[in-house]
Formats: sequence, structure tokens, C-alpha cells
Amino acid sequence: MKPATGKWVVAAPFFTPAPDGPDRWLDDFVDDPRFTFAKVRPAPVAAEPGWHSRKRRDTGLGGWKSYWGHAARARAAAGPDGGIITVFPQLALVAAIQKRLAGARNPLVAWCFNVGAPPSKVRRLLGRWAFRAADHVVVHSTREVELVRSWFDIPAGKVSFVPLQKGGLDEVAPEDTANPFILSMGSANRDYATLFRAIAGTGIPLVVVAAERCVSHLAVPSEVTLLRDLSHAECLTLVGRARLSVIPLADVEVASGQTQGRRLGRSGRPVIATRSAGTTDYAQHGETALFVDGGDPAALRDAITALWSDAPLRAALADKARIYAADHFSDQAAGRALGRILAGIAPGGA
Repeated sequence: MKPATGKWVVAAPFFTPAPDGPDRWLDDFVDDPRFTFAKVRPAPVAAEPGWHSRKRRDTGLGGWKSYWGHAARARAAAGPDGGIITVFPQLALVAAIQKRLAGARNPLVAWCFNVGAPPSKVRRLLGRWAFRAADHVVVHSTREVELVRSWFDIPAGKVSFVPLQKGGLDEVAPEDTANPFILSMGSANRDYATLFRAIAGTGIPLVVVAAERCVSHLAVPSEVTLLRDLSHAECLTLVGRARLSVIPLADVEVASGQTQGRRLGRSGRPVIATRSAGTTDYAQHGETALFVDGGDPAALRDAITALWSDAPLRAALADKARIYAADHFSDQAAGRALGRILAGIAPGGA
């Protein structure tokens, strides 16, 4: 096998547009001296509403134009021989399209390929054409390995599971013992209908942070307070203050909920989650979290009321989850995985 490609550029939409931005990512935790990395930041654009404020889940035309320009800058920075690492499926798709159209040979690694929902027939056909240019695709649940392979006809060995990482422990606010509440946060694939049926009549306060589109069609119980338009710092404050958190998911086949789950695990808060492709890779039932079957409000209610009133169980779940997350979901662990993947990619690309 030829030596691994040494020069890599990393393109991520969440990098700060300023060239001297303080961004850190997994390339900062790869200790293989064969590799050098450079970050390619997105061009400054007008501020867009945060995820919990978006009226739809699809990427608009302006977003696709931004991804296209970002991928083009990554190709220019990589030069004829350097490799490109993208973060998120949209950026990976446009980078793969550009590579195929240009007949380029730059190795391409698509990280954080969390599709979130089964793609339409048109998107599958486009993806099957484009992702012939991908040298490796990284997903964040074991279930997604076969899903992504089948959706986009990617050969065996080119799709792998790496746990979604979370950096060091967040500084979180202390639990609000005077006014305790449950927190449920997130908009992707959430089943708030089942959660609302489970919480109704319990008298247990529930704070939900989600996009309006996720809850506007639902009857909201008196126990529920709806919030949106919160900053990252405000969300972390809620995570700390909550007695426990619930991650209710609608589709158990497609992975979602990992971001919230890993954040809660590292910040030491007990979690109840729907048993699904996006949660079972990150926790163990009865050890680091409690799982319930999807669409079962009675089971979810039982889990909520049991954990709400059992302080020793909450403490045991939280302590074990914090230790497990630190060992498996750290930047260092993900950086080692990135290094192993890059080491197996030869110059010349797919």
C-alpha cells in the first residue's frame, strides 16, 4: 500500500469564519507525525436562526450555496494531493459532487455523516453517484453503517462507526433543588407527543427546548413549559439545573439524540431515552441510563416517576454515565480513531 496522505484540510460549518478563530476539532488530537492539518472556515454570512428556531429541517438554497463555496475553498486549500475532511452530510455531498465533476483525486473523508432521516429516492440516486468519490464515511451509530451503505451503495469497509465525541466536562449550574424539573431538549426526530402523554397528570414540571415545528401541533399539558431561542450557555445552564433529562425519539431506526445524550453523560445528569439506533451505542440500560420502548407513554411515565423520586438511582446512573462518557466519548478517543482512518487511506483517493 502507498504511504498515507500526509496533508489534510478540515472543513466544518461550525468553524468561526475569522481566520484566527479559536476552533478546536479532532485534528488537534491526532498525534501521528505523518499528518498535518489546516482548518478551512466558512465565509461570513448573515446570521441565521438557531436550530431550535428554524421553521423547517431542510437546508435552504442559501445554505447549499454556503456549503458549495466552503467545499470549493477546501479543495483549493488541499491542492492537487491533499486530503479533505468534511463535517456533516451536506458539506460531504457537495465536496463529493465537486470532486467527481472535476475528476480530482483528493482523498475525501466524510465525518459526522448523520443523515437523520431516510433520504428520498432522488437524494439516494444523487448520493450513489456522488459518494463514489468518498474514501471513507464516518457515522455515529452502529445501525447507520448498514443504512448508509445501502442508501448510497458504498462498498463494505468504507463506512465505519465512531462514537460522537464530547470535549471536557462542561461547567454546569448546580441542580435546582428548590424548584426541580425535568428537561427535554432537541428537535431532530423527537417524539414529544409520547412525552406529553406520559407527563400529563403527573404534576412533574417538564421544560422542553425545541423548534416550534416540533410542538405546535400538540396539546401541551399544564406540566410543560416550552422554550426556544436559547443560547448555548443558556441550554447548558438548564442541563445543570434539571433533576433529570428525557430524550424521546420518534424513529428508532435512524440515529438521533446522540448529541444530547453525550452532553448529559459528561455533565453528570441522569437520562431516560427511547431505545433506538441513536441511544443504545452510548449507554447501557440500568447502568448509565434508563431505556424505554418508543411510542409507549405508559412505560415512559413509569420510568419518569420512578427516577424522579429515587435520588440514589439518579446519582448511580449519573456517576456511571460520567465515567463511561469520559472513557469512550472524549476528543482524545475520537482523535485516535481519526488517525487510524487516515492511516488507511492512500494518495489518489477513491
